[in-house]
Amino acid sequence: MATEKQQSPSPKKELAQDPEQRGDDCDLPILNFLEVPEHLAYKPGYRMFSFLLKDKFRIRLTSKNPALLFCIPPNKQEDVVRSSYIKMVAGKYGFPITAAVTGECISLEKYPVDYTFSVEETNNKNCNWVNALSSLSLDIFSYSETRKNTRTTSPPPEFCALVALKNDADERGNRRQAALALMEYKHVDCAGGYMNNTDKLHKLDRAAKSTGYNPIVKREFLKDYKFSIAFENNSVKNYVTEKIIDAFMAGNIPIYWGCPNIAEYFNPDSFVNVHDYDSIEDAVARVREIDTNPDLYEQYRNAVIVPEDSRLYEVIAGARARVEHIVQQALIRQNRSFLLKLLSRIYGYAIYVCQRFSRFVEKPYQWVLARCKWLLARIRRA
Repeated sequence: MATEKQQSPSPKKELAQDPEQRGDDCDLPILNFLEVPEHLAYKPGYRMFSFLLKDKFRIRLTSKNPALLFCIPPNKQEDVVRSSYIKMVAGKYGFPITAAVTGECISLEKYPVDYTFSVEETNNKNCNWVNALSSLSLDIFSYSETRKNTRTTSPPPEFCALVALKNDADERGNRRQAALALMEYKHVDCAGGYMNNTDKLHKLDRAAKSTGYNPIVKREFLKDYKFSIAFENNSVKNYVTEKIIDAFMAGNIPIYWGCPNIAEYFNPDSFVNVHDYDSIEDAVARVREIDTNPDLYEQYRNAVIVPEDSRLYEVIAGARARVEHIVQQALIRQNRSFLLKLLSRIYGYAIYVCQRFSRFVEKPYQWVLARCKWLLARIRRA
């Protein structure tokens, strides 16, 4: 059985390939797919659907008669509620089926699309999805299988690292508390914009000519460390991001805080779960114990990451079923008669123009109103 798993292609490789270049059967149904914002070079929706659909459909990225419009919503809850952009774009393309995915801890219940993928529970509109299952993290499955048959005995040279890009991502102060507690024992390299005390990651970013989050560069930086602090921005059930996977893929033992049911996704014997301890200081004491005990370190470092009963497989199965349903609905619209397509396109474009015009008129009106209020206030003060 182990041999068969090693021979099968990893989810990462399947997802990284363009479906139209994988040698798929030409008789498969073709789905016209459009992802917005269109300027994004990385297409998470397209790659997510490609992976989940596998050999059942061919997905063609096109702005010509799209049957499925996929969008990336804003990162803030208030922007999601106010969003009218998707309605305008959907009208422009004749009202295709619309879907959205978010890895943030926000609700998409009021987002104006037909289907959503988020950390919320599955219902008629939403499908439970884990942000950690982005296309660049799917290789965790093949990596976990490989680690079963390989033993690592020599630890990396450095002790621990923290990578946090933003200062405002640690509202609770947990990351700072953990880093400072660990620093009382040994030095912790803090890269990124938060608590920065090293330029190692910055040099790797410049060499790779990358901006923002780059998982390949981040893992290259982390591979020299025995441990890494992998704290989420929030502690919400099923909210698992790439942080713990980046640590695993770099060969670290993650020191994790965030998702309270993280043990349903990853083997609890492969990382230090802060939720299992009464305080961060107690978790740090466990890290010190692992660091000073070579046998205990090897036990953690070589443990299976994704167990056979991991909830990740359940999430993928549920998302695959939902995606297949969405595609079936989209193909029905795609195969409408020419007259229906033309009428819906004209109607939708008319709505799109009206909404654009109303936004254009609204801004000067608001500016004039603000000026009048300002003059009135000056007159009153005079």
